[in-house]
Amino acid sequence: MIPGSFFTTLLMIDLGVEKAVAELTNTQERNLSVSQYTVTYPSLERTLSIRFNRNFPHDILSWSEAYPSGSGEDAKVLTTKARRTHAVMVDYWNKNSVKDLKLGKELGLIK
Repeated sequence: MIPGSFFTTLLMIDLGVEKAVAELTNTQERNLSVSQYTVTYPSLERTLSIRFNRNFPHDILSWSEAYPSGSGEDAKVLTTKARRTHAVMVDYWNKNSVKDLKLGKELGLIK
């Protein structure tokens, strides 16, 4: 599998094929059918997990990524996590004027 170009550029790794283990698991959370897709790159010591709604529109609920920063014994595992907190179903391609800035508040992007 080829890791994302943003990751390889950030860590100054040559872009190329890496051995990976991918796993898809299904769970039920409250009234929601959830799938989690996890990709582990053993040679990069990187794990990426994406949780998403199993039903249409298959929206992403959260994601996490973990990989070592640095090398050797002093390397620390960095973990990034994100969780969707808001969703607005609108025709976003038409929402590009100043009056549409209120949508940023509805999405939790603007306080």
